Amino acid sequence: YRYSDNNDYDPYSNNDDYNMHNNGYDSNSNVKIAPIKLSDERSIRSFFWAEDSRTILYYLNTSNKPGDETYHLWSLNAMDYGVNLNLDLTPGENVKVQNVFMSSRYPSEIMVAMNPRNESLFDIHRINIYNGRTTLDTLNTGNVIAWGVDPKTFEVQQAMVRNDDSGTTIWNRDICYNNNYETTTTSERRSGIQLGEWKVLYNYPYGEKGNFIAFGKEEGTCWLTSSCGRDTKALMKLDLESNTTVTVCDDEECDIGEIQLNPQTDEIGMVSFDYKQRELQIYDPVLQHHYNNLLQQGPADRLGDIFVVGQSRCPSGEKWIVCYEVSNSPPIYGLYDVRQQRMNTLFCSQPSLLQYKFSPMEVLTIPARDGLPLVAYLTRPLPRNHHNQTEITPPPMIVLAHGGPWEERDYYGFNPLVQFLSNRGYTVLQVNFRGGSGYGKSFTSKGDGQWGNGTMQHDITDSVQYCIQHNITSQESGIAIFGSSYGGYAALSGLVFTPELYKCGIVLAAPSNVKSMIESIPSYWGPLRNTMLRRVGPVDN
Repeated sequence: YRYSDNNDYDPYSNNDDYNMHNNGYDSNSNVKIAPIKLSDERSIRSFFWAEDSRTILYYLNTSNKPGDETYHLWSLNAMDYGVNLNLDLTPGENVKVQNVFMSSRYPSEIMVAMNPRNESLFDIHRINIYNGRTTLDTLNTGNVIAWGVDPKTFEVQQAMVRNDDSGTTIWNRDICYNNNYETTTTSERRSGIQLGEWKVLYNYPYGEKGNFIAFGKEEGTCWLTSSCGRDTKALMKLDLESNTTVTVCDDEECDIGEIQLNPQTDEIGMVSFDYKQRELQIYDPVLQHHYNNLLQQGPADRLGDIFVVGQSRCPSGEKWIVCYEVSNSPPIYGLYDVRQQRMNTLFCSQPSLLQYKFSPMEVLTIPARDGLPLVAYLTRPLPRNHHNQTEITPPPMIVLAHGGPWEERDYYGFNPLVQFLSNRGYTVLQVNFRGGSGYGKSFTSKGDGQWGNGTMQHDITDSVQYCIQHNITSQESGIAIFGSSYGGYAALSGLVFTPELYKCGIVLAAPSNVKSMIESIPSYWGPLRNTMLRRVGPVDN
């Protein structure tokens, strides 16, 4: 679901037929639906409004080969009902798209990182969203894995580079400009801009986490996140002249999550942390007031269950799209009018599910065999009411192992797959085993070289044993292990190394041989190869 600044339009996707629909809200907040037909029925990964509030941009898989994720960026005019001409903005065989940048100052332009010149290098291109005209803007001279754009001039200003030691470095260049940068045409605007030389802004050695957030209002400062000199990732302010940082907001148990800065004052508005459940720390009293309104007017009992997923400034005032996400109900969306301080419920993401009852999610802290605390989530089946059904006590259990693993973890909240399994009578266990993200760099690095029969797998085994010891499930009732990607590899490892523990396993899109996995890394993942080797360990053994 996305919100448009123009005439209050909000598109959503119908995954049954891969079409999108356009909701127009009239003055009485009645929903009018108009279908937007795509060029074919291949899968859409995501979509969003362009800054002109008339064009929808979306990622479409252009390959018919199973497992080939060749996503192109497409555009269509959402207001032109019945026509909906679809334009491939990034054509070419084997062309893939990464970052997309937009600017409200220049709504007809976007900047896109893509790889037509070299499959392993993503250069920045400027693209006109109406006619697809493309020009090369910034070359990737090697190992750039992410870019950053100055919002004022709409010029590339940062580059994150993967180093030979598998660490990363943020490079930055100064941008000097005259008043021409505010003109509407690209040629006039860029004629008044001078780009400086690339310089190192901040370095993250291997194992450190973080990223650039924004330059500060105070001259010579910037906001960034970093785990350097500490275990968990924190919000820091960097003095560019002295190259010193001040920790502004942190938590000793988990990494910092969302960060919202007040664009007028450069002060922290809100941050989030997610150790067991998402918790908000709100510093701006005005923002706190609005969140209190959302809590009082919506279906959530906790501020941490409220997500502002879209913000827009319209002629009628600022509006937010709000998502309420609790563990035992499908997400509910609302539209909050900041000026009127009123939230109107829009829709449920899956209204057909509202007739059912869902299981609440429980939070566990399970000690691993070496004493490491593991945050886990448990969803038990609701009691059956039918007289002709016999309950198994304790219920059978499915261990749902997350993928990744380095940039992934499990979260508290509504999970359709978990609820489906619970509805069928299974207890579902999700454990955040070492090697995953969110709990500091040492938690992640404890998984290095521990694939297969190492401590990552031991964490899953120990969690299952904990559930057996606490009568949550039993081997007689039956235990299965289920996962995709790395989670599928963990399922295979569980069946191989602890076959006495599981009745069966379910594996989706998983490697079964880490050596062949490393050897088959696609060229566009080239800068990540060394990191994967360090994380996985010696694949020949």
